[in-house]
Amino acid sequence: LPAANMKYESELFDIYKQILLDKYYQTDSNKYMPVDMYRNIIIQAVKMKELRWLEEFIEEYGGQIHPGRKTDIINYSYAYLRFEQGNFDEALKWLSKIRMEEFTYHLDIRSLYIMTYYELGDLETAYSAANAFNKYLKTNAMVSPEKRIGSENLCKYVIKLINYNNTNSRTDLSTLTVRLNKCKNINPRIWLLSKVNDLDRSVKRAV
Repeated sequence: LPAANMKYESELFDIYKQILLDKYYQTDSNKYMPVDMYRNIIIQAVKMKELRWLEEFIEEYGGQIHPGRKTDIINYSYAYLRFEQGNFDEALKWLSKIRMEEFTYHLDIRSLYIMTYYELGDLETAYSAANAFNKYLKTNAMVSPEKRIGSENLCKYVIKLINYNNTNSRTDLSTLTVRLNKCKNINPRIWLLSKVNDLDRSVKRAV
């Protein structure tokens, strides 16, 4: 991340820590942690690469979510954590525990499934999941335009990465990097760029 962005992200992470310390998320009528806040803190911890802190956060605060909502978000948070730790098999196990028909954050879970399959080298399943996600986005009117575009871009570039070994539909890696950097709405840009770099290194080693 650019230095200015990193400063902002670091300050935001410190604010979340203070909110947790002082329990500002609690009110007289509600002692549970809001699921949206819990999710945002997970994402922020990952941005800051604070994975050990994140594991402790899940263990301490997962139980403070409303009983009717905590199971799936905890499963998702462990899946995300294991993914970031590079333990992709474990990430897939945690993902499989989530009840897709009830989980609020369908976009999060579908995106993580695609990236996990890709990391495991199961490119056929990743390709199918990306296409299925695209269809879901086109037919679900509840998805906001901004989130739809960001998720569609993820699917588009994952498919380009998968197709890279197909000489009939190969996109130049330097062109992919330029397009990813210019793309205004894409999730998650940093992961996609790292996968392009991985391919670039493998090509150079093969030469």
